Amino acid sequence: MKTYQFLCALATLGALLWSGCEDKYRPQNEEELLKLVRDKNVKLNKIDTSAITDMSLLFAQLSPAVCKGIQQEQELSELDKRILLVCRYPYVERDFSGIDTWDTSNVENMQGLFLNNQSFNESLNAWNVSKVKDMLGMFQDATRFNQLLDKWDTRSVENMAFMFQGAKNFNQPLNAWNVSQVQHFDYMFADTRAFNQPLDKWDLKSAKSLEDMFSFAASFSQNLDSWQVEHIEAFHNNRFGFDKYYAREVIFWNSPMVANLPIWAKEPKPPYPHTHKPKDRAELVAILSKKYEVNGEFYEVPLSAIDTSAITDMSFLFANYKNCDFFLTLLKDSRAVENCESSIKYRKDFEGIEQWDTSNVVDMKYMFYGSERFNHSIQSWNVSQVKNMRSMFEGAKNFNQPLNAWHTASLKEMVYLFRDAEQFNQPLDKWDISQVESLCNVFAYAKSFNQNIQSWDTSKVINMEDLFEGAQAFNQPLNNWNVSKVLNMEAMFADAKSFNQPLDKWDTSSVKDMSSMFSGAESFNQPLNTWQVGNVYDMRSMFERATKFNQPLDKWNVSNVYKINYMFVEASHFKQDLNMWNINIWNILELEGIPSYVFEGSPLQSNPPKWYKNLVGQKRE
Repeated sequence: MKTYQFLCALATLGALLWSGCEDKYRPQNEEELLKLVRDKNVKLNKIDTSAITDMSLLFAQLSPAVCKGIQQEQELSELDKRILLVCRYPYVERDFSGIDTWDTSNVENMQGLFLNNQSFNESLNAWNVSKVKDMLGMFQDATRFNQLLDKWDTRSVENMAFMFQGAKNFNQPLNAWNVSQVQHFDYMFADTRAFNQPLDKWDLKSAKSLEDMFSFAASFSQNLDSWQVEHIEAFHNNRFGFDKYYAREVIFWNSPMVANLPIWAKEPKPPYPHTHKPKDRAELVAILSKKYEVNGEFYEVPLSAIDTSAITDMSFLFANYKNCDFFLTLLKDSRAVENCESSIKYRKDFEGIEQWDTSNVVDMKYMFYGSERFNHSIQSWNVSQVKNMRSMFEGAKNFNQPLNAWHTASLKEMVYLFRDAEQFNQPLDKWDISQVESLCNVFAYAKSFNQNIQSWDTSKVINMEDLFEGAQAFNQPLNNWNVSKVLNMEAMFADAKSFNQPLDKWDTSSVKDMSSMFSGAESFNQPLNTWQVGNVYDMRSMFERATKFNQPLDKWNVSNVYKINYMFVEASHFKQDLNMWNINIWNILELEGIPSYVFEGSPLQSNPPKWYKNLVGQKRE
C-alpha cells in the first residue's frame, strides 16, 4: 500500500499521473504535452493541460521544408525555437475527440495551434481563453474547421492576424467577441470562402493594422460602417505609400466588399454644381467619361447629377471586358467599341444610380457586364419598357441586390442575364417572363443562387441550354414549369451539384437535345421514366458523373437517339435494366460509329444491356 501511495505522489510531480490513481496525464511544459499528443494511443481527454501556458503550433502540420529552413538559420527567434521543437516531434494524424475538455485557463499563447491542419473540426467553444494574448494564425489553413467560438472570452487577445486565413469552411458568429485589446487584424479572414458574419459590434480602439483583413474573402459582405478606424496609423503611413482611403479599400481586396465599401473607406467628394440631361446614349457616355477638378484632384461626375429620363439605350454602359479585342470581334457592336475606349468601365462609385429615371429605356444588354465593383440597389428602377437584358449582370460577381419589384412584362431577351454573378441570390418569383423564348445560361455559374422561380411562365421558352449549369447551390422546385415547347435542354443542370428536385411532370415531347443535361449533377436522383423522349436525338453524357442517379428508364422511347457516347460514364450508382430500349443501332453507327464509352465507371460496365453488346459487336458489311 505504501508503494502505491509513493508512486501516485511521485507521478503528480511529473508529466504522467499513474493510471492506478486517476488515469490522467499531467504535462508540466510544452515539450511534455507535445510528446503526449504525438502518441495516437493517448486520448486527449486523458490529458490534464491546466499547467500549460503555451500551446503554439501544437497541432500544426509543418512541412519538412519549413523545418529544414529553420535549422539553417544562424540566429533563432523564440518562434523559430518553437518551430524546431515541433519539428522534433513530427505530426501524426489522430483522433481529436476529447479536446473540448482541456483546461486552457492558463494558456497565453495559441499561435498557429491548428495551422494547416486540414482534418481538425472539433468543438472548442467550452475552452477558457481569457488569458490568451496571441492567436496569430490559430486556424490558418484549417480547411475543415467550422465550429462555434462565440462563447470565447477574448478580452486579453492582442494579436489575431492570419487567425482564419484560408479556413475555407469557417462561417460562425464572432460578433460577441471582445476585441478591444487586439492590435493586429492583418489577413484575419483573408482567403476564407464561406465566412459572412456580422462584425459591426467590434471595438477596434486598440487596432494598429488591418492590412488585407478580408482580401479574397469570397463571401464576406457585411455592414462595417460602425467601425472607428481614424486612429489607425497604418492608414496614414502604410508601407506601400497608398493614400489613406486606398489603404482602407485594399483591406477588402478581391472580396464582395469592394462593391459596397464601408463609409470610412470611401473618399469624400466635393459638391458638384451641375445637372446634366443627355438626350441620347452618346451624350450620356460623354458625361460619364468626364472628370471634374477640385484643388488639383479629379473626380467622377456623380450619377445623381444626371437626368436620364430621355435615354432609351443603356446597353454596355458600365461593362468591363477583360479582353476588349475578343468582345469587339464577337459582338461587332459600335456601342461595345465606345465602352472599350472609355474609362467608364473602371467606375467605383455608383452612388445616385438608384435615382435614375429608366422609364423610357428599352435596351439594357451588357449594362453591368463584368462590373465587379457594382453592388448598388436599383430595385426602384422602372424597367417596364425594357425588352433586352442579355448579359446585363453577367460577371458582376459581387452584385446581390433585390430586383423582385421590377415589372418585366416587356422582356424578351434575357440569356446569360446572371451568368457568373457569383454572389447573386435574390427572389425573382414575381418576374413576368411570358414573352421570353430562351433561358440559355441565365443562372450558369451563379454559384449562390437558390431561389424559388417555379412561378415563372415558361410557356414560350424553346431553349433551356446551360440554364443552371454550375449553379452549385440551386435546389428549388421546377416541376410545374411548362416546358412543352422546349427543344434544347443541353447541360441544363450540368454540375448543379445540389439539385435534386422532382421533374416527372414535365412534358418533354418537343425536346431534341438532352446531352450533358445532368452531367456532374451529383445529388440528382429523381424519377424520369414518364418523360416522352421520342424526339430526342442527342443523349451524350446525359448522366455522366451523376453519381447518385439510379432511377428506372425502361419506358423511354429512344428510337430516334443518334448519340449516346459517355451517357452513363461514372454514374457510379446506376444499375437499372435497359434491355427494353428500342435503340436503332444503325442510326448510331451511321453518325457516331461504334461508341467507345457509354457505361464505363458504372455498375452496367460489366453487364451492359443486350443492344449495347450488339452495337459494339456490329461491323457494317
